[in-house]
Amino acid sequence: MSKYTHTFDLCFNVTTDSDDPFDVTAEELRGGILRRMANIQIDEYEEACGYVDSAEEIEVETIEKQPPKKEW
Repeated sequence: MSKYTHTFDLCFNVTTDSDDPFDVTAEELRGGILRRMANIQIDEYEEACGYVDSAEEIEVETIEKQPPKKEW
């Protein structure tokens, strides 16, 4: 049975003292995402999340890792 990965985006705001968005820190981004998630009502999720892409998962067969051959 095929599996599919669906990608969505979520808009959120970060307020800082800088006019440069590249100055936003990872902690500020995380805080913005968490605040946004905490303030979305369950019936607003479909509207708040925008569809980006879908792809069928490719099943990859794993190969057991063999120990390195000893050189004599």
